[in-house]
Amino acid sequence: MDLQRVVDAYVIGIGESQDNTELLNKLVTHISAGDTSLLELVQALGDHLASDEATRRSRGTHILSDVLGELPAAAVPARATTMLTQFFCARLGDATCVPQTLRALMALLRLPAFTSQYAIDVVSALFKEVHVQSFQQSTRSTAYSLLQTVVDGYPKAVQSIGDDFVLGFAQALDGEKDPRSLMVAFELVPRIIELVDIEKYAEDLFDNRDGDPSAISPEALKRALRACIAGSPYFGELAVKPLVSKTTATSVSAKIDAYETLAAGARVYEPSVFLPRMEALVDQIREEVFMAADEDVVRAALGTLEAVYAVISVPPASAKPCAMEEDATPLDYILKEASIQLTADEIKNPEEVGRILRAAAKSSSYNCAIVTDAILPVIAERLSSTEVLTVRRQLIDVLNHVLPPVPLDKEYSVLHMVRLKGITLLVLLPGLLTDNEAAVALTPNVNKEATHLLVQLSLARHELVSKVVLPKLIEALTADTVAASKVARLLDVLGAVAVASRSLVATIVTSICEVLITGLQPAFRVAAMTTVRKIIDATLAAKSDPELVTHLAASVMQPVAQWMLQLVGQQESVPLPLVVEFAKCEVALFSNLDAAAQEKTGEYWFDTYRSVIVDASNAQAEAKSLLPLWRFLIVAAFLGDLSHAALATENAIQRDACFEIISSVVNKTKDAKVRAQLVQTVLDKAVSADSPADPLVLLHQWIARALVTCNDRLGYDSVRWLFGLIDAKSELSTQAAEGFSVILGDHDWSVTKPTHGVFRLLFKQRFYATVLPEITARFNAATDDVTKAAFLVVLTNVIRHMPKSVLMNGIETVVPLLLSAVRPDPRRAELCLWMLDALQKSEANTVDVRRAALETLALVPEKYDIGVLHSVRHTILKVLTKTRDDHKRLVRLDAVRGYNKWLNFGDV
Repeated sequence: MDLQRVVDAYVIGIGESQDNTELLNKLVTHISAGDTSLLELVQALGDHLASDEATRRSRGTHILSDVLGELPAAAVPARATTMLTQFFCARLGDATCVPQTLRALMALLRLPAFTSQYAIDVVSALFKEVHVQSFQQSTRSTAYSLLQTVVDGYPKAVQSIGDDFVLGFAQALDGEKDPRSLMVAFELVPRIIELVDIEKYAEDLFDNRDGDPSAISPEALKRALRACIAGSPYFGELAVKPLVSKTTATSVSAKIDAYETLAAGARVYEPSVFLPRMEALVDQIREEVFMAADEDVVRAALGTLEAVYAVISVPPASAKPCAMEEDATPLDYILKEASIQLTADEIKNPEEVGRILRAAAKSSSYNCAIVTDAILPVIAERLSSTEVLTVRRQLIDVLNHVLPPVPLDKEYSVLHMVRLKGITLLVLLPGLLTDNEAAVALTPNVNKEATHLLVQLSLARHELVSKVVLPKLIEALTADTVAASKVARLLDVLGAVAVASRSLVATIVTSICEVLITGLQPAFRVAAMTTVRKIIDATLAAKSDPELVTHLAASVMQPVAQWMLQLVGQQESVPLPLVVEFAKCEVALFSNLDAAAQEKTGEYWFDTYRSVIVDASNAQAEAKSLLPLWRFLIVAAFLGDLSHAALATENAIQRDACFEIISSVVNKTKDAKVRAQLVQTVLDKAVSADSPADPLVLLHQWIARALVTCNDRLGYDSVRWLFGLIDAKSELSTQAAEGFSVILGDHDWSVTKPTHGVFRLLFKQRFYATVLPEITARFNAATDDVTKAAFLVVLTNVIRHMPKSVLMNGIETVVPLLLSAVRPDPRRAELCLWMLDALQKSEANTVDVRRAALETLALVPEKYDIGVLHSVRHTILKVLTKTRDDHKRLVRLDAVRGYNKWLNFGDV
């Protein structure tokens, strides 16, 4: 590759706004392969980088930043990282090159050789040399993203810079109005607050300007701004006053934003900043609730009231000194007004009064006690002293709001109890409901409400649920006459409780497994195992602690496996759905165990395999039904015996399981020499076995999958072996061609990312670049349609699993092959070939005959598509080339016209 020519072409392309993707890919490819070094590229760019013209310097920096952005980390040596960091830090002083320099620094930040000291140099140069607000939005956004990368990846560097980082960030952000840039900047503030003491810079970061709009329309930007405002207690004094005043705005969205921001700040700010403005805030919230103009505003206002009271009204032992009177509490703003309302002759807005009291009571157990102690005596006295039905009903409405906010209630458990009791009373009243009506009312509703209630109780009193409720549910599962619908409901309840309460997960999973092993009817075993699997998936998705995972593995894996093996020993078959569900539990638990536990578990499973199926080819049919269990765990030994067993058996489940185990082991073997020995052992054992050829094809496909995904060249030996079958016109050529979907496609279990398979970067690109030329050459060399069709199947399977960006690089090779698959009408092709005979120079073909043939050929491209006559296009052009030298001028003129039409045939 002529590096200087490529660089010069790249510079010209930038100046003319051309697409330089091909040139960029060429540079990246050669540098990655070691054909060219970064130093040579910099030398080739030397005249541009050191030019006195700003435009040339910018273009040179542009090329260098483009290449760094695409290069893999391994292609940039540590020394080059140091030199490039120093170069680009200095280049930040050149305003023309700043956009490209920032992109290059972003690429350098991801390199493993980039250190915290380099991060300090970059940030210092950025704050010193670059006036961020003087650039376009894209450049400003890159600058904020660079700072975000430094904060996330190099926190010690930020702490080392300290106050200068806060000041520089504030200056860079000052005047920013673009929401896209503000989104990144606001996300940075909470992280900076965690790393740097910003007390003396609070006013600089929180610049409250009168007249600025308080509401920003995009929800994401509002959340980021809210997190920024609520990021530090030092913002409280500055933020609360304008936010409380903004709750009186006429805009609904502005009110909601103000209330939600106050609620977020209540968790961070000091309680003392709310107290001076609490009366005004409560009055405004009361007005919102009583007017009820918009339910969203009311909900946000009540949420703010609950959040604020949670921090300003606390038990005396933990309360901080405040400016309230000794005999007063922050709740007096609500309680006094509520008492006046409840003792009036006519209670106005009882629903609204109850909602306000409820919000205050829900804020904490302490506040719940204060509210109930103050309000319940008033309601009780009024109920005993009045006989007016409407007043009594209004008091009961208020009471219904005040009672539920107990610590265990966050989902209205009292309402669930009322519903459950109401349905029960309807069923028990004699003569009210018929038998059918009672069944309809009882079955779905009681179960649904009882499940809701049980879930809520499990969150607050899991010990009580574990002791009283769970034994009865488990006992009901083992009843002799239990119906299928009842088992399904019981399992749903157990699953819902386990997912909601992590404290009960281990107990419930252990109990279900014990029931499955000891007393559950065979018809319900799959449903029980499915419930266990769903509980395990939900528990692991919630990132449970390692001890719980270990406990679940001990409760599920070995006990259930031994039970299945016991069934096999009794010559009782195990249903495949049950085996698959248990195998999924194996995968989930095994993947989350630590290394020592995984090794111990792997040894157990392989010992079990040896003891149960010593010779898999002669194993009993019941034992073969358990073979899918071994495909889910990695057993790194005896691969040769596995391949022999797989090739010798007629059981498809056993064969696939063995091949998947072999593929997993080969793929996860790190040492290349050991991996090569394993592959050689497996293939030698397979070749020596007297077995059908069909499984051998599948074995090569799985070996190729294992090796190709980890970029091992040995995998291409199996690929070429498959090509050889197709070239040899074997009966297995179709199977070999279809198997390329095994090599590149997705799989449920073996050699996948969820099961920790080894997938190297760009392995598909490398496969495509290696295999496509061979497919093209073998296709063109094939002489029969069957072989050509097989290679087209291979090409189709390869294309299906390639990224579009990869396919574009080889489109000029792929399209002709695909077009050749379109069979033209033989009569049309023969007609064109017959006309070519008329062009040959002979006595029988006069000038008129030759001209007529040329005119006819010139009309053909206008009538038919390229796919129809693609196969004869080359022959026609070849003959027309000779005809252009005809001794007659008119014939030559017609030949040139026809040649141009056929040359452009198919071009857009």
